[in-house]
Amino acid sequence: MFSVFNINICNCATKVVIYIFAPVKKNGVLTRINISVMEIVTIEKKTFELWKQRFENFVGRVDALCVPLRRKRDKWLDNCETCRLLNVSARTTQTYRDMGKLPYSQINGKIYYKASDVEAFLLDQVRDNSKK
Repeated sequence: MFSVFNINICNCATKVVIYIFAPVKKNGVLTRINISVMEIVTIEKKTFELWKQRFENFVGRVDALCVPLRRKRDKWLDNCETCRLLNVSARTTQTYRDMGKLPYSQINGKIYYKASDVEAFLLDQVRDNSKK
């Protein structure tokens, strides 16, 4: 059992709402409950093409805004690569992590460092050594 209602939204679109009802007996009285609602909206092709073009322009602008962020995306180094770059042992990197000198992330038990954090750590080490 269903009912259909046509509603004009504007000159270029029509909305059809379909309500599907199911008969239910409550306290001996047969009633209907709404079990589903479906909306179908039809629009003119030129309106659709205009909306599509505007959406594509919007997506292009969002992509253009994201390009600098993608370029800045940091490379992640695992513990082995970081040890090799710093020329230290895994235990030494553990000490740097424990002291809060070298930021890191841990995923499934594996340690990762941002390349920019390792670079900043190296620069700090060089500065500290030059002060002595």
